[in-house]
Order: sequence, then structure tokens, then C-alpha cells
Amino acid sequence: MVLKDNLEYWKISLNNPEPFIDEYYIVDQVIIFDSMMINKIHQLREAITTYCFLLKYSDDENSRKVRNNLVSKIYDFVNNIENIEYTEFVAFWKVLDLTYSVYMDIRRDIDRKTILEKILEYYCERREKAYTKLGYSDVTIQALYDSSVSREKGTRGNRKLLKIIDEVSGMKNIFIKNISTEFEFDEPHWYFLIDKNSRLFTRLKSRFDIKYEFAKGHHGKLPDLVLKIGKHVLIIEAKHLKEPGGAQSKQIVELINFIKQTEKASKVHYVAYLDGMYFNLFTNPSTNPQIIRQREDIENVLRKFKQNYFVNSEGFKSLLNDIIESVTA
Repeated sequence: MVLKDNLEYWKISLNNPEPFIDEYYIVDQVIIFDSMMINKIHQLREAITTYCFLLKYSDDENSRKVRNNLVSKIYDFVNNIENIEYTEFVAFWKVLDLTYSVYMDIRRDIDRKTILEKILEYYCERREKAYTKLGYSDVTIQALYDSSVSREKGTRGNRKLLKIIDEVSGMKNIFIKNISTEFEFDEPHWYFLIDKNSRLFTRLKSRFDIKYEFAKGHHGKLPDLVLKIGKHVLIIEAKHLKEPGGAQSKQIVELINFIKQTEKASKVHYVAYLDGMYFNLFTNPSTNPQIIRQREDIENVLRKFKQNYFVNSEGFKSLLNDIIESVTA
């Protein structure tokens, strides 16, 4: 079977927009039924409430000793409770332009404890009284956890690609191996995620005489995935975008630049993979001048670099299906 023209896979993508709710990206993990964690968070809240009361109403030597003990206790909780970053206390830190990860990167305990004491002063002044009056709820922990899920979209995007590869190859009864060494390059069909093995990508370039010039103008950025089926090598850059905006537009430009590459070997393909609701804007761009320009740019680049592809989920499935058929016929 001969592969279709790359614009055909683009058209297949446009005719099969991304779902509004994508099953591949649903993460529904409930953490509030972890009784051990919840019990520790209750103890943390009690310690903070006591600390705030003493800070406001008592300043004798004995009170200061108790507060110091409470700071040590709160410090232990903050450093050791799993999912502590999803409590209302740690969520407040962002008001102070501080994140939990930055805090945990501070090496010395004494420095972290000093910062924590200052945070507690602000929290007591600005939040604790209102929260105590309104009532704390463990639902807050789950809600904060749910709101953080979107931060992992990139990782789940790679998992989605791997699931698609597994589904399509399974229907075609071929096995695509996850490789980790250059000694497996001679296997007929394989893939590897580059964030897991960037050195392998360097060896791949040498073995297959791949220039990968994209890195020069993009701070050495590596692609997400390499997939080999027969003699076809697909170098894939994947993005999951939901809505338009300045940062998102830059990522579209990045995808377009990614497929402006060519290699000596005609069966080395650069694949820009885009899913999420942003892709659907290309299906009817008539009211958005920026989307119109982006779609025109994509199509112009595809006409010039015929061995490369710009696809969404259905376009990628179709491309993958045709490549497998072309090498197994």
C-alpha cells in the first residue's frame, strides 16, 4: 500500500475533530478517603489554629515556647504529609508568591523553618479566622487536587500516543517494542520516549544519519517520541492545547517549524501531533484571522515538505494504519 499524500491525513484530521471530553485525559483519583492522610491534616489544622490563637492573645515566655513547639510540629507535617500541597494552608502560599516545590528545594532545615514561621504569621492574619468561622472541609483537599490535574497533560499526552500505537498495531497484529538501547535498532518495529532516554536519540541520529536541525533554533529542544515501523522512522512532537492565547500560538508556530525539516532518507518523517480543543479551531477558522493564518501556514508547509505530517488523533491513527499496511503487505 502506498501512503496517502500528507495533506490527506491533514484533511482526515480536520474531518474528525477532537472530542470535547477526551477519555484519554480523564483522571479521576479520589484522595480524601485516605484516612491516615486526612487524620494528619486534621492535626495540622488544629496545630495551626492553636498557634494563631497564641500568637494573637498571648506573648509570655511559656506561650513562646509552646508556639516554637507548634512550629516544629507544623514543620514536620508540611514536610511529611502526602498530598500536603492540596491543603488550604499550602494553597495560601501562592498568595505570598511561594510554591510548595520552591519551598521544598530550600536545603537547610533552619531556613525552611524560618520561612514557615513567617508564612504562619501571614496565614493567621489573613485566613485562619475566616476559615475557622466558615468551617474547614476535607472536600477542599479533593477540589485542590482535581484542579492540579491539568499540570500533567503533557505526560498523559504521551501516554495517549502510546495507547493509540498499541491499539492500531494490535488491530494489525504486529508488535511494536519499547526499546532502551541502540542494540535494538535492528528490530523491525519499535518506539521510545525521548524524555526517558535522550542519549538514545543522539545515537539514533548517528545511526540513521538524522540532522534534526530543529534543535538549533529552539534551545536544543528534543521531540517527544520516536517510532519505527519497518523502514519508516517517525519523529514526533506532541502538544495538547485547549484554548487560544499567546503561549498557545507560540506552540503552534513551534509545531509548524518542527515539520519544516527534511532528511536524506525519504522514510524519515517529522510528525506534528496536536490534540485538545485548540485543534478543532482549524476545522472552521473563518472568524479568527490568526487561526486562518495558522491553518494556511500548516498547509503550505505540508505542500513543501511532503514526507512530514500534521495530524490530530484520527489523522495519526490513519497514518499509523497505512504505514503498518505498507510494510506488512
